[in-house]
Amino acid sequence: MRRVLLLALLAVGCAATKDPSLLGIRSDAASLEQSSLEYALRGDLRRALVLEEQALLAYRSVDDTDAITGALNRVGNLRQRTGDPDGARLAYLEAQSLASVTGNAAEEAAARSNLGTLAEEAGDLATADAEYRAARSLAASAEADATLATILNNQALLARTQGDPAGAIELLQAALKIDRERGNDAGAASRLRNLGTVHAAAGRNADALASLAEALEIDRKRENVPEIALDLTLLSEVNARASATLPLAVSQRRRAAEINRLLGRDQALARDEASIAVWCRELEQAGAAVPVDCAAARAGSVPVGSGTAP
Repeated sequence: MRRVLLLALLAVGCAATKDPSLLGIRSDAASLEQSSLEYALRGDLRRALVLEEQALLAYRSVDDTDAITGALNRVGNLRQRTGDPDGARLAYLEAQSLASVTGNAAEEAAARSNLGTLAEEAGDLATADAEYRAARSLAASAEADATLATILNNQALLARTQGDPAGAIELLQAALKIDRERGNDAGAASRLRNLGTVHAAAGRNADALASLAEALEIDRKRENVPEIALDLTLLSEVNARASATLPLAVSQRRRAAEINRLLGRDQALARDEASIAVWCRELEQAGAAVPVDCAAARAGSVPVGSGTAP
């Protein structure tokens, strides 16, 4: 599963100023950041990056150091997610430098954790671990709970990679506790998804399904369409492990496929269709009743929402 990266909280307020032009610049930058966030939630990361970079330029024009630092972390995040690790590293390093000079421990923690994700993606687990530990200490000292939750999440995913599922679960549960206390539904859904994948990898299917079903419920309430598709995909993979729940897996995966079709995610759609075809053949070979979703998948397109409920 793709690592959840740090996104610093949007600074929508602006400092008191008597100069209306500066007030306008900060207001425009905040609007750009909000639009960037909305595009990112819809999965249009490249458009989100363009808008966030415009907000960064606006903050640079008024020399708003704290806002620049936060924007750099978000720009780096989007560059990393769009396949530009070198550009992401430059943004994170500048954010870390500025935050260190100004004593902004929360943003420095965000930058160091983000640098840790880059190191981990490059296979440098020792550096990733060091960055996460430093970031966690900074976030704790700043009482930056939202940042701390994401750092705990990233440490958990590193623990999973290092073959420590128990440690990963403990860290994810700590992050989930923070998110729930803060009412951070997006963070809670992400932690639950990661808990589901860790439980599934350890063969604890019931625990995995419980975590993933809760994530799906949250994402439906949030109306986060891309993450609904992800939740359905993960649920289908776990349900496909047992013959009794294989028809349910087909239904869940077909619904994920229809969402990915609507979003224009061709690669994800191809993976969905391949999984559905394999599972439907397994049902046919076992002499089981073939669900309508198999025929629907072969037909190529069926209205979203039809089929078996999860």
